[in-house]
Amino acid sequence: QTLEGNGLLHGFVFCCNRGELRPVKMTTIPVVESLMSVNVYSFVEIVRLLIKHKFLINGSSIVAISSISSIRGLKSKMAYCASKAALDSAVRCMAMELGKKLIRVNSIQKGVVSSDFKLRHIYDNLKNGLEEDIKKQFLGIIPPEEVANVVAFLLGDMAIHITGTAIVLDGGYTV
Repeated sequence: QTLEGNGLLHGFVFCCNRGELRPVKMTTIPVVESLMSVNVYSFVEIVRLLIKHKFLINGSSIVAISSISSIRGLKSKMAYCASKAALDSAVRCMAMELGKKLIRVNSIQKGVVSSDFKLRHIYDNLKNGLEEDIKKQFLGIIPPEEVANVVAFLLGDMAIHITGTAIVLDGGYTV
């Protein structure tokens, strides 16, 4: 309701994220549901409402911040990886459906970013013996500005023919 009277949107960026380290033997259905709720279901619901209430103009762009975890298995991160894979799948399906309105839908599969939240995540990974995963990102930890630049590109007119895809921004991790 807050968008009414304020004009239509030319784009929307979804950057909600919740993850945790949890071995499979401790990954219960409620844990998986909790991660799916934050990382996927909320995205689907927001986009549904934006489309239903016609808050997005034709030709707009939707960008979801995903993770390289959606394409790489990681120790003790099964629920998180599954939620990000589901997010990327939702992006592809939405791109097919919303393409008729010229609304583009893409995701960014990012690696480790040097924000405060991610720094805690890095320390948790190091503490849990997952430093090899961090070393795989051989170009280094990604500054938030670089993620913002890719978001701006996907939102802008220079990417009007890119939809239903994931741009990998991972410092070399998936090489």
